[in-house]
Amino acid sequence: MNLIFNNISKPWLRILRGRQKAPFARMRRNLLYVDGMPGAHLVSTDVEPLLILQPVGFLAKNNEHALQLKDELAEWLITDEPVPLQFGDEPGRTYYAIVQNTLEDFDRLAEARQGTIEFLCLDPYAYGEELTVDFPSDSVIVENSGTADTDPRCELTAKEQTTFAMVSNGEEY
Repeated sequence: MNLIFNNISKPWLRILRGRQKAPFARMRRNLLYVDGMPGAHLVSTDVEPLLILQPVGFLAKNNEHALQLKDELAEWLITDEPVPLQFGDEPGRTYYAIVQNTLEDFDRLAEARQGTIEFLCLDPYAYGEELTVDFPSDSVIVENSGTADTDPRCELTAKEQTTFAMVSNGEEY
């Protein structure tokens, strides 16, 4: 099983058991309480960022080699913006994450080093692969098989001169 972060995989880095990831992001319900009324009214719902804790490990020949690998990890994992994150056991899913913790929590046991990388997904959803749809006729319906609402991005290429093209989501044009 592998880990791909920022479109890069480190073959020497091993994914260890114990990944902690909720099945969906935590939701915070914003409520309005009215004096004299039992309960409350739901005003809105905020979806919190998703936190993924992934234990990892690697083998080092000696302390100098371990420091080199830790430096390589830091160079790879520290980004200014969220970047793609993929796990080998979740095919077809891409998260957008930044690393939140530090790497100094790596434990040493003989040649093995292990620790946990804390990924913070500000956008708490996983994304599937981009779909390309060919139009067999003048219209086509594209289904969203995911669990979150999304708007399609459409790119049209005119194969001949035209004065009109329209895209509809079923309600708007």
